[in-house]
Amino acid sequence: MGNHDHLFKVLIVGDATVGKTSLVQRYSNDSFTKHYKSTVGVDFALKVLQWSDSETVRLQLWDIAGQERFTSMTRLYYREAAACVIMFDVTNRASFLNSQKWKEDLDSKATLQNGAPVPCILLANKCDLSPCL
Repeated sequence: MGNHDHLFKVLIVGDATVGKTSLVQRYSNDSFTKHYKSTVGVDFALKVLQWSDSETVRLQLWDIAGQERFTSMTRLYYREAAACVIMFDVTNRASFLNSQKWKEDLDSKATLQNGAPVPCILLANKCDLSPCL
């Protein structure tokens, strides 16, 4: 039996400052800091998971900038995505309302190879802070 390596591109999208970079850094490197600089364009991280004795899953995490000025580039970033995490900040109602816009942007610019929409999850972040939603 040979080893099988699976690579999946996972997008992390949402408004600026919702915690996308914090999530990616915590998950991929098990590190956290309160002092991140805004992502410019896109940043990448790799999480390798040993799925079984013979299978390895590599998650290529694409941390996509949430600033409006970078949305013209999203078509390039979304290409060949296998999944998407849409994040919002529970202390920022606008970031929750904009989650729908992120989903619509993704659906208008990318699909799976079979034409189906890219699967997404909606992730509420900063739940340790006082919510204002």
